[in-house]
Amino acid sequence: FDFTAPDAPSAKQLARVEARINRWIAEARDTRAQSMALQDAISQGAVAMFGEKYDAHDVRVISVLPAVGANGGGDADKVVSMELCGGTHVSNTAEIGAFKVVAESGIAAGVRRVEAVCGSAVLEWAAARDEIVSELSARLKVPVEDLQERVLALVEDGRAATKELEKVRMELMVAKSDALLDELVEDVGDTGARVAVGELEGGSCDGDALKAVATRWVQKLGEMSVVVLAARDADGGSKVVLVGAAGSAAVK
Repeated sequence: FDFTAPDAPSAKQLARVEARINRWIAEARDTRAQSMALQDAISQGAVAMFGEKYDAHDVRVISVLPAVGANGGGDADKVVSMELCGGTHVSNTAEIGAFKVVAESGIAAGVRRVEAVCGSAVLEWAAARDEIVSELSARLKVPVEDLQERVLALVEDGRAATKELEKVRMELMVAKSDALLDELVEDVGDTGARVAVGELEGGSCDGDALKAVATRWVQKLGEMSVVVLAARDADGGSKVVLVGAAGSAAVK
């Protein structure tokens, strides 16, 4: 189902739509197909499908009628859908069985798409999800009801480990770089200025690590120092990271 919207619907909004549709299905509402002129259909409130083109003189209008025996509660006594459509349809909403939203995405600027399954496909979708949940439960050795908490804990552990690894990697890079400083530093005549220009090799240095090294070198060389460092990106690709740093006196 494609529709126009500036923002993606929230999970709660999708859940409400899904619940409403399943309520209409459970109410076993009859449907009605009519043919009429396009303008007459629109004047009666029929909704055109996004991006479709229609014959001005003859369009097919599908209406989902009030529920049988409705006593005025909620929208049970109302026509809940009236659309222009040339496709085939059920004669009663109960034939649909069930409705489940399985995906939502943006397909163009201001256009969203909701994908759903119905009938026996809902049972197949649920069975596939249940199989995934059961396998995860078995692998993580936790009951299904505790699975969400366990997965969230693993995600947090992974983030903490990644953060710690990055810290160690940066400390190692800074320590290794100190050995290069003596080789690269040059005095600029009798000005008192000192310059260090070079490349850190190893293919594992990102911008933050390189900046930390440059800052450390400036602190070691003094306020009249300038440092320019280059390195390949941490992913080992063709991108080159370049960082410059200078002491306050050198900047003046």
